[in-house]
Amino acid sequence: MAALMKSMEDEQQELPPPPDKTLSYLWPDDMGEVDASKWIVVWPNYIDKAKTIAQGRRVAKEFACDIPIVIELGAICQAFNLWYALEPFKGYPREPYVLGRVRVRVTMPDGTPAHPDIPDKVALLKKMGTLIPNLHIRKDRLLQMSKEKTQAAQKGQAAAPGAGASSKKKGKKGRK
Repeated sequence: MAALMKSMEDEQQELPPPPDKTLSYLWPDDMGEVDASKWIVVWPNYIDKAKTIAQGRRVAKEFACDIPIVIELGAICQAFNLWYALEPFKGYPREPYVLGRVRVRVTMPDGTPAHPDIPDKVALLKKMGTLIPNLHIRKDRLLQMSKEKTQAAQKGQAAAPGAGASSKKKGKKGRK
């Protein structure tokens, strides 16, 4: 029995180590050592049109967008020249499988806004929700998703006719 257990342990593959949740990518790269813990936090669910207010959406639906991802949030911050830290492996507390958040420096250390159009967090969320649908990376991502969906549908349709012919019901057997 011990030999069998030993052989089973040898055959099992080891899972890769989980990603480091403390990993963050800073922009701009040359800002050196910065304490990003004081910056505001933006999760993709804050501007997701599919979420309700109770599920975590922070802006009205007119300022929200469909299925935002953390890279798109970072692209908007970069367009406004806001310093940000991208943390791709942090899990959203309400939905742990929704990964990624962005920490953004909206105000300078002296309290003035870092960008004149974005004085606070709500203004940043509204800008993100309205500008993300126009991003090229988003359009490419949605195009790729639609291609994958149509390929999966075609694959399902090709497999369906053969499976449908062999699964005829015989009906109820009568009492003999």
